[in-house]
Amino acid sequence: MASTDITFLHGQYVPRCTHYIDKVFADYFTLQYMEQGAVALSIGNRRYALEGQWCWSCYPGPNIRFHVADGQRYWVHRWIAFSGPQVARWSAEGLFPIDPQAVLSDISFGKRFDSLLKFAHLADRWSTRKAVHLLEGLLINLAETRQMDVNPEVWLAMILDQLEKHITQGSPDYPKLAMQCNMDVSTLRRRFRKATGSTPHEHLIQLRISKARDLLTRSDKPLKVIAQNCGYHDVFFFSRQFKQWVGMPPARYRADRQG
Repeated sequence: MASTDITFLHGQYVPRCTHYIDKVFADYFTLQYMEQGAVALSIGNRRYALEGQWCWSCYPGPNIRFHVADGQRYWVHRWIAFSGPQVARWSAEGLFPIDPQAVLSDISFGKRFDSLLKFAHLADRWSTRKAVHLLEGLLINLAETRQMDVNPEVWLAMILDQLEKHITQGSPDYPKLAMQCNMDVSTLRRRFRKATGSTPHEHLIQLRISKARDLLTRSDKPLKVIAQNCGYHDVFFFSRQFKQWVGMPPARYRADRQG
């Protein structure tokens, strides 16, 4: 799995956390971990009183609010924020997002989370891969604790597979895909966004940008060739869209990564 399938945005260990979070997460995801203390958490209209060791996730859609519980001064907190097409695959497998979940102490969650934060902050290619695998390992442990089946929803797995096949050229026939899933297009878009945080077409763009990032890091191919390999016929449109999603043009991204 290419490390560019996940982009780590920020994360931190805060031993005396007093943050007050109240927001809609528009375009990224987080895994939150409380090692000690007590937190009041709301996800949409669902409310939770958490005390001790707990994990929860933040994701696009509902308004999410959490803060130190009444009568408490702080909690011991770690979190990692990330985005990328790998999140959709985890969603299809039932690994993410997660409802608030108690953490078993024998998982050594804190030490492993610290290693995740360390490698995510280093940001070089191999450190990012290590961070991705550490994050996935934590999610798998949580899934095992839930004793749940992680079989993917058939419709979501099929859509993800079709989007993967269209990375290099064209776009899927979305009305046809929706019909195969026994949905209309608007329902498909809504359910896909709920499951992954993005529409099918936005996810396809994420896949293409991830492939472009990988090629820019690993190869010396001209930008025009990379654009074509990622499904773009117009290198100028590719450059604009890459900058829109990554925050810098592809030439600068390559220069920064290849040093």
